[in-house]
Amino acid sequence: MKNESYRVLIVRLAPQDLDLGIGVLYRLGITYLEQKRNQESLWIIARLPFEAPHKEIMDSLFQFRTVDTGRRIFNRLRCQTVLKGRWAREFQKYLKPFPLISETSSEPALWLDPSGKSPKKTRRETLFIEPGLAFGTGHHPSTRMAAELLGDVLKERKGLNILDMGCGTAILAMVARKRGASQVLAVDLDPIALEVAKKNIRLNQISHIVLKESLRGIRRKFDGIVANILFDTLLRLQGDFKRHLKDGGFLIVSGLLYRDCEALIEAYEGFKLMERKNTKGWSALLFKNN
Repeated sequence: MKNESYRVLIVRLAPQDLDLGIGVLYRLGITYLEQKRNQESLWIIARLPFEAPHKEIMDSLFQFRTVDTGRRIFNRLRCQTVLKGRWAREFQKYLKPFPLISETSSEPALWLDPSGKSPKKTRRETLFIEPGLAFGTGHHPSTRMAAELLGDVLKERKGLNILDMGCGTAILAMVARKRGASQVLAVDLDPIALEVAKKNIRLNQISHIVLKESLRGIRRKFDGIVANILFDTLLRLQGDFKRHLKDGGFLIVSGLLYRDCEALIEAYEGFKLMERKNTKGWSALLFKNN
């Protein structure tokens, strides 16, 4: 039986490196290409056979540099798995509904169902996630801790204006709306992630979530910001968070390894640490903007 599953290789590069980048990919036997542009970047998207050695391919791509300046050609790499047919059914067996946020005395539990099927009636408050892409399913500790912190803050303060930076599949943006945020701006540079986010928001019939590729042109300040992204990116975005967060507003950062927390807390000297969650080697931090 033919395996219909495949992997999507997503690489970001400077526009002036487009021809060079395509040539490198062809040398590696990657010939199915699509280009996408957003306000800040150029992306190349290619399909890889499910059996292709994607880790070795990504390692090879990361090593390529321009001859003149030694600059990396591919400055961001991601590989996502698209499961179809039998593989999707097998994968789905392990993605049963689970409580993303536990029940409290004042709030019901918020469940996450990765089946992608939204029934007309359910006995519990549930978010439904498209199952075809094997990423962003909410199981990672960083997502769950960020969701818990977000739920705790919004339990006390309803009607807030929230920024979800690096929104991925929009789980945290939808959590914010489910827990009482009045509106959410969800931002992600990755065009594939934005497509999946749009599908998930539509699947859950949630309104007042705006998707954007960047913060360019956004001048307003937010009551709260949540960012579940990599450590290096969190360091780089500290100034943006400060500019876009109201005085006294909250900031939730996740996607941190234990060992990186102290360095990030030191870098975020303009924020006051209010709470820290730790689980399975990962941490999430809640700050207040001083």
